[in-house]
Amino acid sequence: MFPCPRCQSGVQVPLTQAESKPAQTVPPPDREAQVLQVVVPCPKCGSRLRVGRKKAGCKVSCPGCRAELVVPSSFGTEGSGGSSRAVASSSGTQRSSRNSPTKHPEHPIPKQSRNWPLAFAVLLGFALLAATGVYAVNSLRPVRTVAEPPKPNTESPAASSSHAPLSPPPEPTRAPYSVSRPVRSEELPPPPPTASVVPREDTIKQLGQELRTSKPADKLKALNHLAGYGTEANTVGEELIEAMADPTPEVRDLASEVFEKVNPKVHQHVFTVLRGMNKPGALLALGELRTDAKVAVPLILNCQETQGASFIFPILAKISPQDKRFAASVLSLVSNPPPEVIRKAGTAYTSGRAALDFHAGLEHLSVIEASTSDKVSALVKGLQKTEGRTDEIYRTTSDTHLLIAQLQKYKGDAKQALPLLKKLKLSRNDQVRQAATKAIKEIE
Repeated sequence: MFPCPRCQSGVQVPLTQAESKPAQTVPPPDREAQVLQVVVPCPKCGSRLRVGRKKAGCKVSCPGCRAELVVPSSFGTEGSGGSSRAVASSSGTQRSSRNSPTKHPEHPIPKQSRNWPLAFAVLLGFALLAATGVYAVNSLRPVRTVAEPPKPNTESPAASSSHAPLSPPPEPTRAPYSVSRPVRSEELPPPPPTASVVPREDTIKQLGQELRTSKPADKLKALNHLAGYGTEANTVGEELIEAMADPTPEVRDLASEVFEKVNPKVHQHVFTVLRGMNKPGALLALGELRTDAKVAVPLILNCQETQGASFIFPILAKISPQDKRFAASVLSLVSNPPPEVIRKAGTAYTSGRAALDFHAGLEHLSVIEASTSDKVSALVKGLQKTEGRTDEIYRTTSDTHLLIAQLQKYKGDAKQALPLLKKLKLSRNDQVRQAATKAIKEIE
């Protein structure tokens, strides 16, 4: 039985409902209700019941054990079931009941939750887990350290005098990986030597040498590489022109394509010389290109047999007068005069084309870049070969006096020709004898 807060009548709560649901705290009654209520203890279960004063002397049932008990008729009297006590009616008691919550023994107030240790343990676990992860990440980074340098020798000179003579201290060895202290930037070992990069010029020259091999496969491979260098591959232009005349069609065609990319101005004339019809016109056009056609010098020299030295030498003099191959060709022609042809009438002369080539050699002797001794030696050799080419009747020669006139220009540098000139001074040919006499005076 529970008292009604308004009418103070007892309300009986079913047992099943009280067991299934927890008892709710009854709100404290107002001031008048507290004055008209008494607390009666149950003699059987000890529960404290709050009963209105109007029930004094009546029987009520205990809601806990269903036992009947009699409410005492006056304050402070003991009944059959136990003693009872009235709620304090003084003002002090009423004031304290307002400030503090009313305690109901049958409905105890639940204690405060004490789960904070569990929460603290969870937070501590997360902190330890984070610290472990940071340590693991840092441990994965290798720290390069170097060992401490060796300590200086503190041994006294007197103690060390008994040992062997001191040698220069060895250089301290650096331990790239140690646990003593971190490595400073200036103490790091030098990086390993890297592979030297081959200059582009050396690579191009090496590819040019591969063009002179006998294997067409190597030539094709070298040509494919040279195509990527563009105009820089002009340094091996002579090898490319030589490859344009290769007997293998694949090599010949690919070399022509590569040289057209490398030097298009020279390519068109070189192509005409090798495969075209107007070869003399292409050679003259190369001469007009001057130094830009240096790579075509070997090709032009090869045309000397078909076109003649009198046609080729002026072209080479425009392109590259300092070329050693051009100088060697001139000196060879001067030292080997063409043979004379004896007519039936008894006079001697030189064939037309051979004479022109020989005269062209003498004219370009002053153009080429060669030493004076080489030029004088070539003239002396040519003079020795023409010395005996005289007609038995007229004792005349066509080229001897021309060689003597060239030797006369070198004066004191042509002293090695004096013995031969003195011999020609006694010749029966007036023209040769006069040229030799004049040359001896200039040289001596």
